[in-house]
Amino acid sequence: MRNSFLVVEGEFPPPARANLRLYRLGIVLGKEGVRANLLTPSDIPRPFKTFTYDGIRVRRFPGLARLLYSRARIIVRAMHVAVSSLYLTRLCSKNRRSTIHCWNVVAGLAGIVAGAITKTPVFVDFTDLYSDIARYESPVMARLIVEVEKIVARRANKVIAVTDRMRSVLISMGVEASRTIVIPDGTDEKMFRPGIDGSQIRSQYELGNSPVLIFHGDIKYSDGFDILLPAFREALEKIPSAKLLVVGGGPEVPRLSQLVQEWKMSSAVIFTGWVPHSQVPEYIAAADIGVMPLRSTLQTNCYLSFKLFEYWSMGKPVVVSGVDSISIVARNNESAVVVRPDDVRSLSDALTKALEDPKSLKYMGENGRKLVETTYNWDRLMGQESNLYKGIGKRIC
Repeated sequence: MRNSFLVVEGEFPPPARANLRLYRLGIVLGKEGVRANLLTPSDIPRPFKTFTYDGIRVRRFPGLARLLYSRARIIVRAMHVAVSSLYLTRLCSKNRRSTIHCWNVVAGLAGIVAGAITKTPVFVDFTDLYSDIARYESPVMARLIVEVEKIVARRANKVIAVTDRMRSVLISMGVEASRTIVIPDGTDEKMFRPGIDGSQIRSQYELGNSPVLIFHGDIKYSDGFDILLPAFREALEKIPSAKLLVVGGGPEVPRLSQLVQEWKMSSAVIFTGWVPHSQVPEYIAAADIGVMPLRSTLQTNCYLSFKLFEYWSMGKPVVVSGVDSISIVARNNESAVVVRPDDVRSLSDALTKALEDPKSLKYMGENGRKLVETTYNWDRLMGQESNLYKGIGKRIC
C-alpha cells in the first residue's frame, strides 16, 4: 500500500484552516486505498506521538504551534521545517513506497528537503503567496520568502494552485506548466448548511433583531478590515441598529479595537476572537450578510478564501471586493455584491443597501449554495486531487 505523508503547519486535531485542505484530502485518499499520514506540529514541545483520527494516521512532532502567528513566527516556522524534515526523512526511508504532500511553503520546504534525500515524489498545494503577505507584515523577510517559494515550487513534482492566476504566478517563478494543476479551495456543505440555528449566538452577543454583518478570518492588511471599519461607520449613521460580528484575530486587532472605541462603535462592533472551526457555522447562522473587504494585492488577486464558500454554503449573501480570482467566482448581483477594492465609499454604499433589506439578497445566498453543492465542496475537489496518486511509480527522481 502506498503511503502519503501529508504535511501541514497547524496543530491537528481539531480540523482548522491551517490543516483543513489536506485533512479532507487524507479522508478521500484513505477511501481510495492510500494510507494517509498527517504530519502536524504539537502545540507545546512534547514527544512524537501517533494516533488515528477519521481514518487518518496522525503523526505529531514536537513544535510550537501556539506561537505560529506570534511575533516569533519566523523562528517557530524555521524550527518546524527542521524537525519535520528530519521526521519525514526517517518515515520515507522506512516506507519506500511513499509520496510527500505539503500545504504551502513552510511545510513545502520540509517536504522538498526530505524528498531530495529519500528520492520521494513531492506534491505541494499553493493556496497563498506567503512572499506577498510578508511584503506588508514582515518586509525584511519578504525577499527570503520569495526565494523559498521558488525553491519549493520548482522542485516539487506536482504543484497544485487554487486559481489560474496563482498558476500563472508559479509558472513565472520557473515551474514547468506541465507540472501544475488548478484545484480550488472549497468547504463542507454538510457542516456549513442553511437551517443551522444561530439564536444562541445572537442571544450571547445581544444582537436582538438587528441586521448583522459577519467578518470571519484574519485581521491583517490584505484582508482590508481597516477599510471595513470606516465603511461600516458610514453605514451605521443610516442604520444605527446594525451590528458587525468579527470572528477571528490578527496583529491589527489591538489598534483597530482602539479605533472602534474612539469612534464610539463598541456596542455595534463585536470582537469574538478566534472560535473553533466546528463552531463557525453557528456564528455565520447568526448573521445576515458575509463581508470580505479585500485589498487588491498579488496575494488576494491570486487566491480563493474558505470564508466565501462557508458563507455561501450557509446560504448567506456576500459583499466582497472584486479582486481578480474571486470576481471570476463571485458574480455581481448573481451570487454576491461585488465592490471596488480599497474603496471605502463603494463598500459603504453596498453595506448600507444590504443592511437596509438583507432579505432582498436572499437569492444571492441561494445561488452561492448551489455553487458549493455543484463545484466548491471538499469531496468533489479532493477527489480530483487524489487522482494525482494514480499511476505513480515507486519513485519519481
